Amino acid sequence: MKNLDYTALDVDMVQPYIKTAVHTNQISGTAQIGMLRTLRLALNAKHKTPEALTIKDTCNALKCSRPTIYVLIKNGKLKPIYLTSKAVRILKSSVDDLLLGRGGPNA
Repeated sequence: MKNLDYTALDVDMVQPYIKTAVHTNQISGTAQIGMLRTLRLALNAKHKTPEALTIKDTCNALKCSRPTIYVLIKNGKLKPIYLTSKAVRILKSSVDDLLLGRGGPNA
């Protein structure tokens, strides 16, 4: 099987080829594992999950109180991610923007 640049491929494009190659025994188990590892690394790099901070970590980073964090969220200076009705995370990029004077997501 010829070498492919997995970074340029999407999982939907590659999946049928991997399934076909596995079912027809065109690639060995070792090659299959290497191919899947490379694909996973490429997809993780392409679809990286944004880093998020807890309210406590955000307080430490900004050196302020919890109520101040909630005011910053309400004013659009920090971008929240609501995991549940009580569990909140703050995008690290919005904290960085605030620290660097970019004013947050709504600036």
